[in-house]
Amino acid sequence: MKMKPILFSTKMVQAILEGRKTQGKIYRAAHKELSENEVLALRIANGIKINAQSGCWEWQKTKNKYGYGTMTINGRGRLVHRTAYFITNGCIPNGKQVLHNCDNPCCCNPSHLHLGNRNDNMRECYERGRSNIKPVHLFGERNGSAKLTTRDVLNIRNMVSCGERQRSIADKFNISQAQVSNIVGGKEWQHVV
Repeated sequence: MKMKPILFSTKMVQAILEGRKTQGKIYRAAHKELSENEVLALRIANGIKINAQSGCWEWQKTKNKYGYGTMTINGRGRLVHRTAYFITNGCIPNGKQVLHNCDNPCCCNPSHLHLGNRNDNMRECYERGRSNIKPVHLFGERNGSAKLTTRDVLNIRNMVSCGERQRSIADKFNISQAQVSNIVGGKEWQHVV
């Protein structure tokens, strides 16, 4: 039976998960059909080297200028760690980033990856000493996106407590009724008492 080289197999994944060394390419029988995820997993397995001390699966092929592994999938460049996370966990929600627990950009070990947003990424970067810039959280009027002032918020709360309808208050301040409700309920502007 003739064998064709492929980029990912069950044996390879099993060996990696068990911490065994893998040498060379993984092969599959020419007649065996693989899913797209299995093919991607084989491609990743054939491009990594396991760091025995850290447990990182370090991408040995193409990397971008920041050290993140890259691969081409259907003619488009993709980050290897995001691809590995997707294969293991499924969909990555819009606005979410795949963050590294190990702070090793070329690592694609799914157990070293977790979801977060841009703020989580910057906070972790600062906490782990990879950035001198402390994350800043601007509340109330100091936030450049704020439509209201502290005085407006106090007036809104007072108007609601006097029985004025939230919809009419929202129209006066050019905000949504939901935002009025959040202000009164303490979900927004909770630092204003």
